[in-house]
Amino acid sequence: GVMIAYFPDIYEDELVYSIMCRLYLHLGIPSSCIAKKYIYGDMTARVDAYGIGHLQPYVMEALTKRIPEKELILKHTMFAYLTAFDSILNKQAEYSKAVRGENIYGRYGNMRLQLKYCPICAREDAIKYGEAYYHRKHQLTTACIKHRTKIKSIDVAVGKRRLLALIPLEQAREENFEIASEEDLRYSAYVDDFMENYSLMENDKYFDLQSLKDAIDVKKKKLAVFKPDYESKYGDYWMRGLFRDVNRYKADTILKVSFILGVQMKDLFK
Repeated sequence: GVMIAYFPDIYEDELVYSIMCRLYLHLGIPSSCIAKKYIYGDMTARVDAYGIGHLQPYVMEALTKRIPEKELILKHTMFAYLTAFDSILNKQAEYSKAVRGENIYGRYGNMRLQLKYCPICAREDAIKYGEAYYHRKHQLTTACIKHRTKIKSIDVAVGKRRLLALIPLEQAREENFEIASEEDLRYSAYVDDFMENYSLMENDKYFDLQSLKDAIDVKKKKLAVFKPDYESKYGDYWMRGLFRDVNRYKADTILKVSFILGVQMKDLFK
């Protein structure tokens, strides 16, 4: 079989997708399409920006020589964050899918068609390592707490079919940045707390959906008091949409809703 003689270093908090982007640059492959064929076996392969994806066996072998499979999934994909609210059983089922390289993040909509970065982190990484890379922690936040800057997005889905391409951050990043709003910083600190303390697979606490539903009901009653016509006009529609996403355990929705309602992170887990 094919062997990879060279494999790049893996950086802290780096997405597997980002490692593959850098592998493509380091090997001097002439285009993203050819890189996709080499790494995933097919130019039209489904690339998974949040997981491992269907890597060619020789790429997977080189990758797991550098880093054990479990660490790869828990620390270099979005798995731990996106399944944090799932039941233990579901986490295990999703984990075995992730190991097989299946795209387990279908329920996260358009989030993964864009990858996010902080322009200042990217610049610092480029100075430190000679290249920028995509950090996991930036994917769910709206601001970089370290630099108090707005997070920027890069569209990684290309063409009519919106297939994900390998777009290295070093090639796509911009230097200019905007200062984040206080609200964005507060939300990002909330998400950061979640990522640091609540999203690991080893977490024996489980998400308490009821506490969030109670908080939504309280909010609904308050809104109905302030704006009697609110209920009929917006209430049900807004709530239905939120509940649908909350009931699907969509991490980004749960975090946004609980933040807006002022629910403390520790109260979401039992």
